[in-house]
Amino acid sequence: MSPPPEPAPDATIAALRAEIDALDDRLVPLLEARARVALALGEVKRAAGLPLRDAPREAEILARLAPRLELLTPEDMAGVYRALMTMCLELQARRATPPTL
Repeated sequence: MSPPPEPAPDATIAALRAEIDALDDRLVPLLEARARVALALGEVKRAAGLPLRDAPREAEILARLAPRLELLTPEDMAGVYRALMTMCLELQARRATPPTL
């Protein structure tokens, strides 16, 4: 008796893409929630006269997350988080600047 046939590559690709889509669907609300908290943090910092960027805190976040990694390297995660932190800082700055008419 021969083993069952392997799924066609197109079917495998479609299934894996569906998994990625499902993960993306879970990530977006988390990114939105993080951005909302970052906005609130920016408002508190601005009211206290503090700079929005806090390099020691950014390093602390990366160091805290590094032990959780299995497949990704700390450098991989740093790239993702630097982009995320930059996005949040830019959002804070946009919200601080009144729109021009």
